[in-house]
Amino acid sequence: MTRASALNLLSVSLVLVKERIRRASFLWTIVVFACCTYYYFPASDTTGSLTTVIKNSLLDGHYRGTYNSVWMGLLVVLFFNCLLLFGGIFLIRNSIGKDVTLQLEMYYTTSPLNVHQYAESKRLANFLYLALVAMAVEVMALIMQLCRGESYAIEPLSYIVPFVLLILPFIYVLSSVTVCMELLPPLRRNLGNLLLFILSYAYLSIIFAGANKTEINPYFDVTGLQFIVKNVFSQFRQYFALTRPNDPSISFFETIGDYNNTFQMYTMTWEFKFVISRIVIVLVAFIFMHLLVALTSYERIFGTSRTRVKPAKANRSSARKLAKSLVPVNPAYTAPAPEPFKAQFISIIPYELKIAFRGSEKLMLLVLPLLAAQYFPSIDSLHAIGFRLASLMPLFILSGSGFHKQEAYIYATVAYKNKYYFSKIIMYMLLLALFFSGTLFNLFVHAQYAGILSLIVGITFAVASASLTVVVPPNLFNVLYILMWYMGIIQKIEVLNVYSNSGNGWITGFYGAAALLMMVFSYKKI
Repeated sequence: MTRASALNLLSVSLVLVKERIRRASFLWTIVVFACCTYYYFPASDTTGSLTTVIKNSLLDGHYRGTYNSVWMGLLVVLFFNCLLLFGGIFLIRNSIGKDVTLQLEMYYTTSPLNVHQYAESKRLANFLYLALVAMAVEVMALIMQLCRGESYAIEPLSYIVPFVLLILPFIYVLSSVTVCMELLPPLRRNLGNLLLFILSYAYLSIIFAGANKTEINPYFDVTGLQFIVKNVFSQFRQYFALTRPNDPSISFFETIGDYNNTFQMYTMTWEFKFVISRIVIVLVAFIFMHLLVALTSYERIFGTSRTRVKPAKANRSSARKLAKSLVPVNPAYTAPAPEPFKAQFISIIPYELKIAFRGSEKLMLLVLPLLAAQYFPSIDSLHAIGFRLASLMPLFILSGSGFHKQEAYIYATVAYKNKYYFSKIIMYMLLLALFFSGTLFNLFVHAQYAGILSLIVGITFAVASASLTVVVPPNLFNVLYILMWYMGIIQKIEVLNVYSNSGNGWITGFYGAAALLMMVFSYKKI
């Protein structure tokens, strides 16, 4: 690559990054991550918060590290990489899909960038964007250390080294995976989102299962989570003089009532093999993406071809036929006034269904079995395994909602905005009610009326959250829904379960009120 090509690549990447950080969604992303960081490092007198704790059979209670630079520098990486594993890709998705939608093929084919440089500019832009978000989280962790007041000694290397060796390689891999999936047209939409979630969940499950191992595979540990746990256990054993090597266990996210049990972490041991593995992982991600790019082209990315249509040859016979077909226009003729467009409320819904499920035929192969499976008698509560799987589908149904796909002509019609907005709301609520009809039927048969109410409120909350995409980007909705689904339904944290049936009426009432407020807000902003 020449110097001019490198400058072109860098300039395009910087333009893409500037375009993203100027959006309001970037500020919302920073605010969400900052709030999660604040909640993840609770004060000593706080109860009910979620954090990472260490357990040991020889010691009573749960333990966490003192909030010094070493503990904060490591735990913020563990926390941030766990969030990125589920939601990081959604923050940078659709970079190539947006170019396809805007039909920018001619712009890129006539630019100095070849297809390899085009893909690299997308990866570099994704990498820089996530790096900015990561730096904001690191700054928030440093602020939290000072606010909690357990240690005022700031050690910059305790924050910088984990950031460079753990976060940056991981977000580079995420950026590469995102570009690779967008290079394949079938994986650009819901099917790709579903595949990403399944792979992320499977990978995190394997990481959690092997968290207590003394020996780790650094090349598989792309996130660095197992390496962090290994160092934490080493310091924990040293602090309490424990001799049993596999006795400590860790809970990445757990709610406990007493945070006074602490231990001191003094240092982080960086092994040479692990450092080399970070370099290898980055190189593998770099090479794999360019190997995939070598198999494609601009025509395949944008779904076009180079075939040219030859213009028809003009001849005298065709000219005579054209002349006969032309009818002289009477200058006194005036066209009738167009009848006023009368938008019917019901007539909008079929078109919105086409928008929602355009290109989602393969997703239906998964939705339909889950729809049928909910009619089995085994799904008799909102805690059944079948319902847990089915509750993930609203993410993929609503991620293609038309709330953020407003055409310009809509503003000039009488359908805007009452009929246009409420037809969407009602359509998606009925659609989700149809999808959960099996669960609703089983709950009715077992006389679980509180569960029916909770499910209806959860459906309303999901649709209301999707309606906020008139203001915030759809990717933010995807991240928040996945986060709440994992924490609330899988980890069974009732306060984050939008379909909660724990018997606490205030949870159902809270999400119902939140849904109404979000609908009012999105209606005002549409």
